[in-house]
Amino acid sequence: MMKIGFLNISDTRKEIWHMIKRLEGLTKDEGKTYILEKLKGVGCNQTIFEDAAIEAILNAADGTPRLINKYCNASMKDMCKAKDLAGSICHEEESASQELSLVVNNIRKELENLQAEKRNHVKEIER
Repeated sequence: MMKIGFLNISDTRKEIWHMIKRLEGLTKDEGKTYILEKLKGVGCNQTIFEDAAIEAILNAADGTPRLINKYCNASMKDMCKAKDLAGSICHEEESASQELSLVVNNIRKELENLQAEKRNHVKEIER
């Protein structure tokens, strides 16, 4: 056992341990408010998490703010990845649609050229 000034280290550790044991996690309502306030604090006023998602986060975190932060961050990263993937798919669909439009336009032009050649050929035959 070591003494620093008037403090006894082992007694201080015991005090800290008892303080930690007395700390309770956030209730569900406090947790939901915590999440929403953190989002508002960074300027986000839209709904990011549905109630079921908040419930799942709070259940997994057991009211621990550090874990709530961790699970919210992980969820938002997953949402961004999904959004990027969806954006990529939409971009690919848009590109494919543009390519298809080009092909269709080229076919139309070729058809018009063939029809013009046919008309010219018919005119030559009629002469």
